[in-house]
Amino acid sequence: MPPVTQPAPPVPNGPLARYLLHPGAETARLLHHLAHLAFAFGADVGPPLLAIALAGGVTLAVLRRRNARARTEGARLVHVLAPPEVDPTGAEVFWTNLVALLRPRWRRLLGAEHHVAFELCAAAGGIDVAIWVPAGVPPGFVERAVESAWPGARTETEAAGPPLGSPGQATVTGGELRLFGPEHYPLRAEHRADPLRPLLGALGAVSPDERVCVQVLARPVTGRRLARSLRAATYRRSGRPMSRTGRLLDLLGPGPVQRPAAVDPTRERDVAAILDKAAQPAWAVTVRYAVATTASDPGAKDRVRGRAHAVASAFALFSGRNGFERHRLAHPETVLASRRLGRGDLISVSELAALCHLPADVAIPGLSRAGAKAVAPSPRIPGTGKVLGVTETGDRRPVALSVEDARMHLHVMGATGSGKSTLLTRLALSDVAAGRGLVVIDPKGDLVNDILSRYPDGAPAPVVIDPDDRSAPPVLNVLDVADEAERDLVVDN
Repeated sequence: MPPVTQPAPPVPNGPLARYLLHPGAETARLLHHLAHLAFAFGADVGPPLLAIALAGGVTLAVLRRRNARARTEGARLVHVLAPPEVDPTGAEVFWTNLVALLRPRWRRLLGAEHHVAFELCAAAGGIDVAIWVPAGVPPGFVERAVESAWPGARTETEAAGPPLGSPGQATVTGGELRLFGPEHYPLRAEHRADPLRPLLGALGAVSPDERVCVQVLARPVTGRRLARSLRAATYRRSGRPMSRTGRLLDLLGPGPVQRPAAVDPTRERDVAAILDKAAQPAWAVTVRYAVATTASDPGAKDRVRGRAHAVASAFALFSGRNGFERHRLAHPETVLASRRLGRGDLISVSELAALCHLPADVAIPGLSRAGAKAVAPSPRIPGTGKVLGVTETGDRRPVALSVEDARMHLHVMGATGSGKSTLLTRLALSDVAAGRGLVVIDPKGDLVNDILSRYPDGAPAPVVIDPDDRSAPPVLNVLDVADEAERDLVVDN
């Protein structure tokens, strides 16, 4: 009986079997096939897609440039006059209030998001604190935020100009400060003394041909970057790398996934710091500084570099788990004048308040202050009648004295040159314009001369009684009474 032969087992011929038997050859064949498809697809669809992408990029660049130009052309500069006593919590209130400038995310793509710039500029006339506001922000928005955050502060608004003055300085140097660590780690925000002391010291004693400016541009940040900070806390607690490349290499590499060390004394502290920073409103911030001089002597360049180094070194006080590092800034005069903000570094409100606030020290040479603390008038005070002036705090409105109250006694006091005669002149002219009669008695004559020089046309002719006038003066007989029965009573009175 012939032996029974077993049939040969079937040879697997599927894609998976071929890949397992010959992985190298199958991979090369797959890549070759994909390259062929990509070449064939790209030859047909590539030029139109490239043209569309190029047109979209050009359109986006044009829109961004137009929006940036529109913000700069109508921008204004709000000069802040610090009160005699600065509230240390005012800066955090101010920057939290300005988070209302946040705009939808699509405006960021078009470069239409609003940002502000906190500027400290020093010249021979002293140190000026100002806030640059773009054209799209409603007038009075920042001014009211300043006055509400720092009671007693005053603001003066003007059209924005270059922070370093007129262009064409002989020597200009500057730089940009960026975070040296991941942006989810915080800066040092708690300080026993005013952290602006080193910076104000670097801005002091400026020569007449020199100008220094420190510019902090800030824009509210949407929740996407804050969510990234929360993920950073999770990865820091687990010990896994946060970057996608690091996580991919960790998964593809041999051995188990990396685990945190058994004892890491900094891990819990870092996680708490990241969570505390992510819990606050956040801003995207860029810090720039520049020093310019018109002098052309041999030592001018060294003086400018030395002061720029002192300004940048003053920010070392904010170094903690994170800090600033210097980067060279090409064409600092043009960059500071444009006030353009890119992506910026992520910092919290408390960190921004430590960076940008009104100096708390009382004795700061050259710093513009508001003088006496201004108080907003009561709403019951009228705004029509005999106008005394315009308020400096709260809503800008006239403050007036009613005609009925003006019939009572009014005592005007003030130092020489404070404007007493100007106030009395305006009160007298307001009565003339309203057709009311008045008598002005002036021992010196300056007040009467001011009134006569501004006397409105068409008003009744004034009667001037001057003791130095040699001509016959006007006569007023106070005893001339028509009724003889009342003549004795009039004389007694």
